[in-house]
Amino acid sequence: MKPHRSRLAIAALAASALLGTACGEGTTDTGTEAPSDGGVNASTLPDCPVGAFENETGSTKVVLWTSAVGATLATLRSIATDYNSSQNKVEVVVETQGIKYEELRKNFETGVSAKQLPAIVMGEDTWTQYMIDNGVTMPAQACINADDDERAHAYDDMLPGVTAAYTSSEVLWPGAFGASTVVLYFNKNHFTAAGLDPENPPTTYA
Repeated sequence: MKPHRSRLAIAALAASALLGTACGEGTTDTGTEAPSDGGVNASTLPDCPVGAFENETGSTKVVLWTSAVGATLATLRSIATDYNSSQNKVEVVVETQGIKYEELRKNFETGVSAKQLPAIVMGEDTWTQYMIDNGVTMPAQACINADDDERAHAYDDMLPGVTAAYTSSEVLWPGAFGASTVVLYFNKNHFTAAGLDPENPPTTYA
């Protein structure tokens, strides 16, 4: 196994789509101090241990919480299986925590109170500030900056809208994994009956 593969494991897992969470008393899985509050900015990023697994002799379990179902869940587990087979330093375990984001967040909030968190949680953008304020995440930006592997630069191509949704105080918090697109469905006949122009639907909530 090449050394860069284990560095990528941290950059792509402990900081991925996802929010890498701080476990226990303010530390990450690797024992590194995690942000303790929402005061992190671009000049005060914590250290991200991208090479932490290189000298480990055993395997470290990385638990990922998700509310994915069906084909999405199957794909996640397939990706984890392929990754686990590609190296012997990290074992990614995908665990479902409900079938909706609301259920996942409830379980996560319980974990925050009990200090029993997974290494990664697959949440959505409305959670970001809550996680920052509670000091339970490692910002993806810290891991991107610490990783000299060229694949970390994939974040340079992230869509501006996605970057903006997950950035606070000029710091990117979750890593890139997937982004949903909001789509408006409407019945043209109903629009016409209401005296609206079906060819010019609203583009904002205003």
